[in-house]
Amino acid sequence: TSAAAAALREGFTRVVPAVVMGLFAWQDLEALVALPPVVDVVLLQALARYDAGLRGAQRAVAHFWRAMRWLSGEERVCVLRLLSGRTRYDAGVVGVTHAHANDGGDGGGVADGGDGDTD
Repeated sequence: TSAAAAALREGFTRVVPAVVMGLFAWQDLEALVALPPVVDVVLLQALARYDAGLRGAQRAVAHFWRAMRWLSGEERVCVLRLLSGRTRYDAGVVGVTHAHANDGGDGGGVADGGDGDTD
């Protein structure tokens, strides 16, 4: 919201002069102050939604989560980007569909806040 953006700007300008902020695009400022994306596998697993035919207790799904735990932070971000199109997550964007679990799909089908359908 605009109120949140104004509050953020006000707080930020208490630390960094507005004149200096004007030298950067917002993307550059974000890159300077944002922490690198971190994918918490436990949180991601709790947020995951499964398409029809999949359950969190299935062997293939368990193997997926086990593999996620072995990946580096950078690799986890890549997997999240593959599944959701994002490098950070929230409850509305994480989804796992049948196409991803059985490698028989077209690679699409990640829920982006919708119902998880690939159509």
